[in-house]
Amino acid sequence: MAPGRKRSLPRRTCVQCGAKGDKDRFLRIAGRPGEGWEPDPRGGKAGRGIYLCREADCIGAFARRIRTPKGAQRFRMGACAASLAERLEAWRPPEAPGCLPGRHGAS
Repeated sequence: MAPGRKRSLPRRTCVQCGAKGDKDRFLRIAGRPGEGWEPDPRGGKAGRGIYLCREADCIGAFARRIRTPKGAQRFRMGACAASLAERLEAWRPPEAPGCLPGRHGAS
């Protein structure tokens, strides 16, 4: 890297609303298809990563989405999708007043 050049943070996209931003603004879900998935708030676990905004509406919508057979199949979650949805619902922050869906992570 050239001297004096600022290093940029990795950019990620929310799989639920499509918002883009720096990696540290997202909740990572780590795992491997067929082996299991779990929330990874610090982003350090091994495996594939799925990124969600840390907003209650995106986390709740994703939890509802993976409870359906089509949603679980989309992310290759299999039988562990329901247990991940329950863990996400428990982890989810409270709804923020005045939050506009799809607009919270726009950059």
